[in-house]
Amino acid sequence: MNRHISTSIFFVIFSLTIQSTFAQYFGNFKNNSKNFYGKYDYFIEPGEIKLRTWYHYVLTQKENTYILRQFHPEKMEILSESRYSDKKMKNQTGLNRTFSNDSYFEGLYSNDKKEGVWMTYSYEGDTLGESYFENGSLEGEVYTWYKTEGLKSKRTYSKGKKTGAWKDYYESGILESETNYFDNKQNGDYFLYDSLGTLTTHWVYSNDEIIESVKGEIGEEINPMFGGCEHIEDFDLRQKCANREMYHFIGNNVKYPSFAQKMNMSGRVFLKFVIEKDGRVGDIEVVKGLCESLDYESFRVLSSMPRWNPGYQNGKPVRVYFTIPIIYQLE
Repeated sequence: MNRHISTSIFFVIFSLTIQSTFAQYFGNFKNNSKNFYGKYDYFIEPGEIKLRTWYHYVLTQKENTYILRQFHPEKMEILSESRYSDKKMKNQTGLNRTFSNDSYFEGLYSNDKKEGVWMTYSYEGDTLGESYFENGSLEGEVYTWYKTEGLKSKRTYSKGKKTGAWKDYYESGILESETNYFDNKQNGDYFLYDSLGTLTTHWVYSNDEIIESVKGEIGEEINPMFGGCEHIEDFDLRQKCANREMYHFIGNNVKYPSFAQKMNMSGRVFLKFVIEKDGRVGDIEVVKGLCESLDYESFRVLSSMPRWNPGYQNGKPVRVYFTIPIIYQLE
């Protein structure tokens, strides 16, 4: 099986849930304390009535809408803003925003599903992305832009599945790559260009497999893998085993901070890291945190990971970036 990557750096996403049986006396977002009553007043808009305030969130009501804002409590940074039609916060409706280190993503919910146009903006006001949702699934064209306003990528979806032409552009505006998808699988011609616009690669795909090379060598990609599964010959089974071993390592080593449990903190900590050419784990960065204790614990565990088996492209080791959300969940 031939697998390829267009550059020496690519991203892989994993997800891991860390659970705790620490007693939740109030349940999610039911805590309330006068100690935090004015902590997030800066973010509340005129006409809103405060219902509950806690270490990392504030719940308000404006007319018939309930507004929940969640924060990184030490940094005093807003993480999300959600609106609900019911007091139990079961039905999300209206404007929703999620915030990361350098941008935010906003759009509308209807009956607890994303609907219509969703946009990504930088905090300086640059438009970075545009997508469209129908009944909670991506539909139609998805665009991303550079901060310099040049088009970065164009994607197409149908009912949440990849379809049609997908294009990427250099910041100069020159086409970088072009391929096609049908029913969520890569099919047809794949073109790759250098930064001057010269064609360097032309492959033909069928159901995610390269079946022909018109131009350019077909190199085999080997993804980095967590250790312990080298004895398995089948690539896909070895990859599944390596992922499982990584999950076990993190699950066995992460400790749900007692203070975070006490303050009813749960959610996702997103981290980015690189597997170096020699398998070392480096460049660990909390992309989106929850609170100081959970951020630190997530960073600590990733820092303690042993060396991986490095990734290879065309027979040469390459640096590979990963993104991993560690989900902390109270029961």
